[in-house]
Amino acid sequence: MKATSTFAQPMLIWLSIIALIGISSCKKEYEDYPYHTIEKFTVTDEVGNNLEAALVGDSIWIYWPPFQAVPDSISPVISISKNATISPASGAKVAFNTGTMYTVTSESGLSKTYYLKAAVNEPIVAITSNPRNISLGGVLSFRGQYFSTDTNRIAINLIDKDNHVIPLKLKPENLSSVFVEVPLPIDGSVLPDEAYSIQFISGTQTFLYGPFQSRARGSGLSSIGYKLDQEGTSIKRGATISFSYEASYLDKHYFNYKGDLQLYVLDEETNSQIPFNATLLSVTDTKLTYQIGEDAPLGKITTCIGYGQLVSNGASAVRFSVSYLTPYTTRIIE
Repeated sequence: MKATSTFAQPMLIWLSIIALIGISSCKKEYEDYPYHTIEKFTVTDEVGNNLEAALVGDSIWIYWPPFQAVPDSISPVISISKNATISPASGAKVAFNTGTMYTVTSESGLSKTYYLKAAVNEPIVAITSNPRNISLGGVLSFRGQYFSTDTNRIAINLIDKDNHVIPLKLKPENLSSVFVEVPLPIDGSVLPDEAYSIQFISGTQTFLYGPFQSRARGSGLSSIGYKLDQEGTSIKRGATISFSYEASYLDKHYFNYKGDLQLYVLDEETNSQIPFNATLLSVTDTKLTYQIGEDAPLGKITTCIGYGQLVSNGASAVRFSVSYLTPYTTRIIE
């Protein structure tokens, strides 16, 4: 029994040494991975194609295709180093803006921050026709090629003498890659007899025209909307006729309605248009009232033109012009 015990002790020592060597070897084999890089970064464009980012240093370059609307956000599919983590996660929605950050952290705790670089492949805009005046109540029109059709990437502004920027309201229906039109406001944000430059922005490209002296049009303010209160009825000779409207800033401060209402009446026997004038009776900020003469022609009203004056110089100005469609439903009777 004693001989057996003496032999077992050396064996136990050797087994312990071998076990320690094995444990040490295992530790080296299973060290935490130190790698923390983005290996692939892919997004889907507007038509479903995959766009693979260019990874340069700490930059993630996404080149968005031309003639596609640029999204506000993307949900990229991202491949990273083995056992590493990334924040925000692959597939998470993030803002498609230059500067959006991603942080990759290795299993061993090392980290690297990447920055998104949003680049839009856009052709050079060519403007072949641009506005040369600013007529309030009218429009600004541009013609050319390669205008952005993304309302987030195109803008038309006026810039006053103090460099204040006045954005104009661009509607999608007035926008194409070759033509853009925007109405000039009559709400007082742009004033007559002031100098403004016109700024046109498409994508990353900016064009500047002017300055031009603005003016209030003698006509064209009918975009306010003048409604004939007696539309669809029969109006007797000698009665009154009125129009309801909502006065704009320019209406109140730059024009008056000191003028007649010219009407065109269709004589059904001769099928001819007969003009005559109705006299202005009263004006409020919401209603214009006119007197129809006893000698007014009988027939259907086809057109109404309201006259007034520019306050600055008293020049005659067409305030509104309304033409009605057949069948004409408003008539003058005995």
